[in-house]
Amino acid sequence: MATIQKICAAALAIALTTVGVLAREQGSGAAPAAGQATARVAVGVVCEGGMLLPIARRSQGAWRSLTDDEKAEVGVPLKLTSEATSLPRAGWTIVPFDANVTSRILNLEGSAVVDDASACTDQEGFRTDAPANARSRRPTDFIGIAVMGRVMVERVETVQHLPDPSSRRVGSLVVQLVQALEAERVEASATGRFVPSASQRARTPVDLDNMWRHRHGENDWYYFAAQKDYTNFDDTGNTLVKGWIVAAASGNGASLMKVGVSVGNALDGVTVQTHALGVLRVDDRAIWILDELTYESRKFELVDIPSSQRQPVCILRGC
Repeated sequence: MATIQKICAAALAIALTTVGVLAREQGSGAAPAAGQATARVAVGVVCEGGMLLPIARRSQGAWRSLTDDEKAEVGVPLKLTSEATSLPRAGWTIVPFDANVTSRILNLEGSAVVDDASACTDQEGFRTDAPANARSRRPTDFIGIAVMGRVMVERVETVQHLPDPSSRRVGSLVVQLVQALEAERVEASATGRFVPSASQRARTPVDLDNMWRHRHGENDWYYFAAQKDYTNFDDTGNTLVKGWIVAAASGNGASLMKVGVSVGNALDGVTVQTHALGVLRVDDRAIWILDELTYESRKFELVDIPSSQRQPVCILRGC
């Protein structure tokens, strides 16, 4: 991702009035187990059917992936690291996405496996005694986030459908941002291959595929993914934009903190879809969990959000 360039200054100047109360979805789940040190934290996601997919572990202030990413092969399930296979089988808590199911103790069972009967076969994981009545959070097959150690889990708020004035203003900003970035990239393009023409751009709307919100400190953080779909035009690739916007919770104004742009993307079958799963609170830090999926692979990302309006930091894989 790259920071926004000058062409988008006008879009970023649009004032945002932030509402004072976030939606009900931003609840939290308690996860600490007595006697566990804050220095050691582990996180994973739980699939329908109860499979736990370990993501990362934090020790002595540093996060490490629990999958062997260096040996990853396209279309082949990821292997767990030796650290992951030796994770404690007890001391876990699951925080379901389903608000009607309470957080509860989670126990891991047996050795790490790839369960072909599971909804999640992208990597090795552990069978668990997860609640059978928890609904998954569509479009993913996950029913919740599992954590070990002194860490809190907070739900992110889905605001793709722009339910309040604040999200509508941010949504309008995203639309203008996509149009401006697309025009800039087309102008700078060395060739016209797969790049939309001016008339195509004018006739094609911006689709806000996803947008999430979470309050940290005095700011509301938004993560969005938007596109312009040119699949009805021959030899024209889509425009894809995703990034982070932060708005002060107590006043006007918003800032674009990070953005990724792809114009003329003809590889529609491998377009990356990213979903925000939740936020970890560890030592007063807010860490977003992102699920990045293509038709042939999946990876999880952790993003450290500052309490002030500064750049988010990718602490597990690129984002």
